[in-house]
Amino acid sequence: MEKPLTPAELEIFHRRLLDELAGHARGVEAVEAEALQPSGGARFQDIDEPVEEAALDVELATLAAQDRLGYEVHEALQRIADGTYGRCEGCGRPIGRQRLAQVPRARRCTACARAEEALR
Repeated sequence: MEKPLTPAELEIFHRRLLDELAGHARGVEAVEAEALQPSGGARFQDIDEPVEEAALDVELATLAAQDRLGYEVHEALQRIADGTYGRCEGCGRPIGRQRLAQVPRARRCTACARAEEALR
């Protein structure tokens, strides 16, 4: 059975989550900055509307993904504050350190995550 996370390990995960959150914020800023660039080039060429719409769809999907991941990071930070970080929300057992190292915002152990994915 996996031992509970130590305070030092929790601090490491806390810092990693904060770094991940900052990375998502930078990603959002980059997409927003790109979206604010004028279209059509320097000589105000006609805009290819289907291409513009496709680019906007990609930007919106990217923002939605960044928002979802940022929300998951905030939830993980709250679990650290609540003292429930590293416990599977499915079965209540500890989430393996290797899984947390790969996905620090993980809410479920590998077995429960696989079972949830199989249901989708």
